[in-house]
Amino acid sequence: LDARLDFSVPVLKVTQKLCQELGIRHPEELSIKRDIPTDILRKGAHVEADQHIQPYMKPGEESIGPGTLRTAKPIRASTMNLSGGRGSPVSGAAAMGPGHPFNASEIGTLPKPGTLPRGMSPGPAAYREALGRTPEPGFSEGLEDDFFDHSLINSPKIVPSRDSFKPQNYLEKAALNRGWLDSSRSLMEQSIFEGETVLLRFKFATFFDINLKYDPVRINQLYEQAKWSILLEEVEHTEEEAALFAALQLQATLQRDTPERESPERDEVDVMLDELEQTLDAAASISRRELTYVPELTEYLKYVKPKKLGFNNFKRAYFTFRDLYLSYYNSAQD
Repeated sequence: LDARLDFSVPVLKVTQKLCQELGIRHPEELSIKRDIPTDILRKGAHVEADQHIQPYMKPGEESIGPGTLRTAKPIRASTMNLSGGRGSPVSGAAAMGPGHPFNASEIGTLPKPGTLPRGMSPGPAAYREALGRTPEPGFSEGLEDDFFDHSLINSPKIVPSRDSFKPQNYLEKAALNRGWLDSSRSLMEQSIFEGETVLLRFKFATFFDINLKYDPVRINQLYEQAKWSILLEEVEHTEEEAALFAALQLQATLQRDTPERESPERDEVDVMLDELEQTLDAAASISRRELTYVPELTEYLKYVKPKKLGFNNFKRAYFTFRDLYLSYYNSAQD
């Protein structure tokens, strides 16, 4: 997808800002990773983070600061594009003044960089409509389905190719974790050039609360990362675990595609409970309509007056309970 990120702030803040625009809660679970070529991963080589920065320039462009270009043509922000090409332009308000918009294209991954001249800080307009919409400050309250981009909730189906990297040994598996960027340093300090693709990934296998209402994008990102980790054998797993993962995914798909019944079937217990409720309501209403006197309870009962010394002898009396008063008599005739 195409997005605009700040070159000059630490990667931690870059991740937080991007997750806010994508609608992902708990950005501390994720981080940005280099897109290391397959041939380097096969060698298990270490990817150096400290490289000399050489921002490229094209005809019609001039440099106005480290890693920043100014084009001779008007700059338009690009919308999300999962096909790899440029998206349709958005309104002119989304364009950044002298800087170049950050862009990238990678399914389920992120951005590319560009910065303002040294000594300047990007204003709020630099991020507004970076993805075609203005993010809300707190997306954990009052969210609607229209808030999330459906292309981020449902990723397109991709068939693994032969060129996909599958680690064959522990050295190659270790190479997969060598692309994580330092969260305390900026993108520019770690040689991330303009137009370069980076990946947004869950870094730790520890997650906060997951809510289907608030986290559809987060759930899809987590599912896609887990699925490809199994398909490319990036994590240790058994055949039973892979089959269980596929079965859960199939069940979720079938449940989503199955239309809801207009009138769900009710068992005999529910029917009997409804009949009992109606019977009790009818009897209560009839008794209330026929009530023409104050109800009274009467019965012979035994009572005792406690004594500290001696035996407690029970006596028999006739008790009546009428309105709010309890009375007793020696016999019913009294």
